[in-house]
Amino acid sequence: MPETRGPGRGSGLGLSVVHGIVKSYDGAIMVQSEPHKGTAFDIYLPRLEAATLTKETAGSSAGTGSGSSS
Repeated sequence: MPETRGPGRGSGLGLSVVHGIVKSYDGAIMVQSEPHKGTAFDIYLPRLEAATLTKETAGSSAGTGSGSSS
């Protein structure tokens, strides 16, 4: 089976870690895989109700990073 990354390039987050995070938010992961075509992962998370959003969470700074990885 061919590797998807070259040697020394890391192994990513790991499906077990992703599964734990998704499950902690009461979500689900659906997987579709076909030989020689690839694999697709669909991640489903529950929608937040508008009433559960507060001023702090609505103005989250999640997208305001500096763009550097250091």
